[in-house]
Amino acid sequence: MSSSPASLGPLDIRPEYFDWARFGRMAKGQPWQGRTVVITGGTGFIGARLARKLALYGASVIIPTRDRRRWDTDVGPNIKLLAWNPADRASVSIAVAGADTVFNLAYDFRRSGDANVALYQAIADAAAKEGVTRYVQVSSIAVYDGWPTEDLSEQSPCDGPGHPYKMAKRAMERDLEGRVERGEFDATIIQPVNVYGPFSAMWTDAIAERIGSGGIVLPKGFEGLNNGVYLDDLVDALIAAGEMKKGGGQRFILAGPAPIPWVQMFSAYSEACGQTVEQEDWHPTPEVQKSHSSTARLRHQFNGLVMQASSHLASRIGTSRVRALRARITAFRGGRGGSYRPVSDDPRFFSSRAVVDASRAAAELCLPVVDAAEGLARTKAYIVWRLGAQT
Repeated sequence: MSSSPASLGPLDIRPEYFDWARFGRMAKGQPWQGRTVVITGGTGFIGARLARKLALYGASVIIPTRDRRRWDTDVGPNIKLLAWNPADRASVSIAVAGADTVFNLAYDFRRSGDANVALYQAIADAAAKEGVTRYVQVSSIAVYDGWPTEDLSEQSPCDGPGHPYKMAKRAMERDLEGRVERGEFDATIIQPVNVYGPFSAMWTDAIAERIGSGGIVLPKGFEGLNNGVYLDDLVDALIAAGEMKKGGGQRFILAGPAPIPWVQMFSAYSEACGQTVEQEDWHPTPEVQKSHSSTARLRHQFNGLVMQASSHLASRIGTSRVRALRARITAFRGGRGGSYRPVSDDPRFFSSRAVVDASRAAAELCLPVVDAAEGLARTKAYIVWRLGAQT
């Protein structure tokens, strides 16, 4: 492959290219042969992997995109990119026409929560109008009121107030449940926890960039847990949801086989970046924790603006060029980026030892098989590959 790693996006990577891209679970029989599926958000790191695997199973995969350079192109066997305008309901209907299954992964961080709910409604309305029989919605563990500090299951409270992302995702879930009750189509809701792996912007790329530019410092005795799920386990669960005889609007929390100590993940990423984990004494008072959490919220808002700007730029110059630009900026910063202190930045999140109950998904969809050792080994290989563009 001649392209630079920094210039490649998730849809450019085919499963045979790298060990970290190999698939685990394989479909039983031929449930996808002859089926047509639409994946909104299909150029992202989850959607692209889902598209590759469904195409491997024999499905005809349609990915609506606003990237004019890729309209009406085939990116591999059984995968076609189709022009659409999410703001135009006629365009959305055209995108889903002829599909029996829609996987909705779309969430536009350039827009408000209300705008994203409207986008979801346009897709769901089109699915009902065009006779789609199965709808799989990617939601989030963040819909639950107790996230990230409480143990959670699908029975945990989730209708309390919260940040716009939580409120938007929960509004989509409620609307979808109503559509199933009215018989518009069958549906399943997947609620993943921190999805990591190749091309994960939040839980792999951003963290690796921070560590690579200035190292990482953790408190001594740090014991926080990450309930995260590796990319391929999420993709397998989405496909299993599409294979269910009856989804019934059910919600399924999806996590990995076991919680991963954050220190294990940070250590793996540090090794891939050629860094070592440093430790320091840090014992915050409740007042300090509150102050740091407020700072973390401001940083989250800032990062959201950066993501919005990146998405806007990508729509104009292309996703691969934006990734290459980010890689050059990170390389230019070198060691001047300052040490990454995730726990002191957001102690409420990273110090939590809460555990989610994902047993329902394991029993009714598929058992997650990528444990911490395997998932982090694959992710380390990916980080090293991406960093090769900067050396």
